[in-house]
Amino acid sequence: MSGYKSCGARQRTSLLCEPFQSGLKRQRAGQKEPLEAPSVSAINMKSCVVVLCVLLALEPARGDSAFEKELKINKQCAAENNVKLDDIKPLFDEKDLSKDAKCFLKCTMVALAALTEDGTIVLSEHLKEIGLEEFLPIADACKDMEQNDDRCEMAYQHIVCMLKQDSEGKLKNQMLGVLEKM
Repeated sequence: MSGYKSCGARQRTSLLCEPFQSGLKRQRAGQKEPLEAPSVSAINMKSCVVVLCVLLALEPARGDSAFEKELKINKQCAAENNVKLDDIKPLFDEKDLSKDAKCFLKCTMVALAALTEDGTIVLSEHLKEIGLEEFLPIADACKDMEQNDDRCEMAYQHIVCMLKQDSEGKLKNQMLGVLEKM
């Protein structure tokens, strides 16, 4: 316990002094086993674990807020274009959509800043922002599509391209997960 003798009144709450204080309490209570001094690496490891747990606890909240934002946008765009989920589902079966459903896609892409009004597709920025970097290769494969004056058709063609690039179906599942909450 010689390593603990430097624990003064100001240091009693530090991590290095806590075992000393508990050891004194145990000795006063008649227990004979004083605690060993924790190593600096053990304290660093505990600190890292605590920081990691805090970061992991915050991650779903960040994802949830992005999900909530996207859900709100989907609901607004669905109302503006008079579209329901059943109007959009044919997209996932590689079937054509109504003009309103295509305009719903344009509305959501514009609201999410994934499609500019001049027709530039910047979906990769949106994917990075919401933590869906795994879909970047799919978005990049479709970003250089032909410009189309009909922005609704352009948004639709871009999404169709991405769904075709998505061999594992992860993008489809992600999109359906959001759309089914509308």
